[in-house]
Amino acid sequence: RVTRTVCSCKGTIGLLLGLYVFFFAWMGVVLYRDQGSAFFMSLPESMWSLICLLTTVNFPDVMIASVTHSRLNFLYFFLFTGFGIFYLMNRTISTTAQAYTETYNDYQADGRAQEEALLREAFDLLRQGRPALELQELVPVFGQLNRRPDLPPIDDDNCRLLLAAVDSNGTGSCELG
Repeated sequence: RVTRTVCSCKGTIGLLLGLYVFFFAWMGVVLYRDQGSAFFMSLPESMWSLICLLTTVNFPDVMIASVTHSRLNFLYFFLFTGFGIFYLMNRTISTTAQAYTETYNDYQADGRAQEEALLREAFDLLRQGRPALELQELVPVFGQLNRRPDLPPIDDDNCRLLLAAVDSNGTGSCELG
């Protein structure tokens, strides 16, 4: 289910996040390579450092050397973390949560459709080609259900109540509606 959720996420948010990190990593290499910052020596290293910064894994270490060199460098990190954390990361989480919800709802709908199909098949097996099923023929079904340890037992009173609920038209028989 997790793979299905991840695959159904919108690719645009991942692309936007990747381009955002790539652009700021490129700017970081151009701006800070000459300052001797170990985090911005090459593009891949810079991208990794910014991903760490964006996920707040190693937040102060990435920017301390550059900000110590010049306080104006704080603007670069403020723009990157401000937009990245407060917009892009929230957007990523909300997109993933929405995709999970949609996948979960599809899974529930599939389960309900499968349950209905299995109930129709069981009903057809019980009535054996007849137009309706006599309610007394369902009593042994409740007996079989009572043998299942994962289901709560159905006593005689509840059995009668369930049969009365199934017999909505009062004919003593059950048709599949």
